[in-house]
Amino acid sequence: MDSLRAILADLLNPEKAAESTKQMKIFKSDPQLLPSLMSIALSDGEPAIRQMAAVILRKETSKRFSGLNQTDQAQLKEAIIKALTNEQHPATWSALAEVAACLLRKNASWPEFFQLVQAACQQSSARGAELLARMSSSAPQVIRDESTASVALDLIASCFTKQESETLHQTLRAYDAIITELTDGPNVQKAKKSNTISCKSHRTSHSR
Repeated sequence: MDSLRAILADLLNPEKAAESTKQMKIFKSDPQLLPSLMSIALSDGEPAIRQMAAVILRKETSKRFSGLNQTDQAQLKEAIIKALTNEQHPATWSALAEVAACLLRKNASWPEFFQLVQAACQQSSARGAELLARMSSSAPQVIRDESTASVALDLIASCFTKQESETLHQTLRAYDAIITELTDGPNVQKAKKSNTISCKSHRTSHSR
């Protein structure tokens, strides 16, 4: 793993990037590439290295996830949940969120991720809203479940009451993704109420 980390570090150096890209191709045949990248993304002391590991992890996960056995798939999902919970560096966190979106596209059955979304909305509205937006757009079939959609709309209504521009931006992304999946029923009325809250929030935000 030390040699893989060295390559990731060189990828950050413009003078070494071309050669390290060639070296990276050697590791792409390694069956331990995904867990090695995940380990670095979780625990390396340098944020830029963690971010680079997460960026490559997303690309490789897109190619390899379906070929993993169920145990390895579950371990990767668990590690991503842990990383998203603990990561403080914004760019690295966003790169890990991209990995999560990739996993959702591969396998939408991931209740632990929705639990993370709900917890994140309570702790950091902007991050929670971004995770909700990624879930709603990457796994729309999840939102078609009425109970999940109802909870998601409650989260959206809560996030719309915040005045931070990034929170409002991500919440609108989530709302737009969810509204297209709703059919007639109580969730449609709830969505309209959320839209009303959104309009009030935007007026308040722009008046400042």
